[in-house]
Amino acid sequence: MTQLAVEHELREELAAAHRVLAAERLDGGFGASLSARQRGSAFLLSPPGLGFAEVTAAGLYRCGAAGTEDARGLSALFPEVHAALYRAQPATRCVFVGHPARAQALAQLEDGRLEVSTISGLRFYDDVAYLEAPSEQDREMAVRQLVAALGSRTVLLRADGLVALTAPTIALAVRKLYLLDRALNSQRLVAAARGRPRRVAGEVVGIAEGDSPRRLHQAELHFAALRRRLDRAPRGPT
Repeated sequence: MTQLAVEHELREELAAAHRVLAAERLDGGFGASLSARQRGSAFLLSPPGLGFAEVTAAGLYRCGAAGTEDARGLSALFPEVHAALYRAQPATRCVFVGHPARAQALAQLEDGRLEVSTISGLRFYDDVAYLEAPSEQDREMAVRQLVAALGSRTVLLRADGLVALTAPTIALAVRKLYLLDRALNSQRLVAAARGRPRRVAGEVVGIAEGDSPRRLHQAELHFAALRRRLDRAPRGPT
């Protein structure tokens, strides 16, 4: 397969992921961004000024190692965050940065921590980093702070509701956002009932297995199913 064909395939997959996340209401609000790394340090990134449902393969921006090449008009912060996370995590091939509604709800709680008391939450056992919302500081410092806080984990929840999530494939990034939303919703329902999440026994936590081959395969199947559902959905007037 030629390099041009590889990029075309990646563009199609990343654009589909944008539309799937929009359909599932997991897109993280207007201004969120999703990227996929190409060979080397370049990556494709959400175009500015569009909701995830509007993103097309041709409209994706190509960014260089610093997150600035061909990125005029993009958010002042997000391209640099994507670039920095790719540099810090060589195995990462997909990055999401945004403010999902349920993450913002969690951020409003005094403790603001994800409880791993459901099967969805167990997926994130010992894989979530936390960061206070940045005070007035320059952009470079904010990016360094975020990357340092995430470290080798794959999910960061910031105190202002920002989520930064990394994955080795686009499909796994979509699935992790889906499971994170389910875990946060379960926690929200428990809080609404004035209950407290039940602590999970250590032996149950042992089922958390990181980004294993089995989990990668499950993610591919799930992403394919979500794409088929999107294809079957009735389309509005053109």
